[in-house]
Amino acid sequence: MSESVERIDKRKSTRIFFTLEEGIAATISSLGDISQSIPVTILSIGSGGVSFMVNRYKLPNVYEGERLTLTSISTPHPLGPINRIEAVVKYILDFQHSVRLSLGCEFIQAPKLLVKDIEDYIQFRLKNVGFDH
Repeated sequence: MSESVERIDKRKSTRIFFTLEEGIAATISSLGDISQSIPVTILSIGSGGVSFMVNRYKLPNVYEGERLTLTSISTPHPLGPINRIEAVVKYILDFQHSVRLSLGCEFIQAPKLLVKDIEDYIQFRLKNVGFDH
């Protein structure tokens, strides 16, 4: 449990969550040195990273510290789709009795314009659901 608290304390940016009903999709196009095409469902996004859910059988050997490429992230307007971003796996939540894994990833050298666009989108979304500061 304290591991989770430490992770939260290390978070550098605000993130927003998506519902499963929103169906924010993406694809892992590479994992390590292997090209793949693995569909994922985005759970949250911040300017520093993203979390997603994936079928455990499609990522059987994923580990913390592994690099991956996410493509075709279907984030809604006004952010719009993110075509491609490199990330590193920071944590894996393994729900033992579920077919799904949840992974948290940190962006690697995200373009400054994308970081600003994500930050603007977060503020937009927070205001639209009534959580602005």
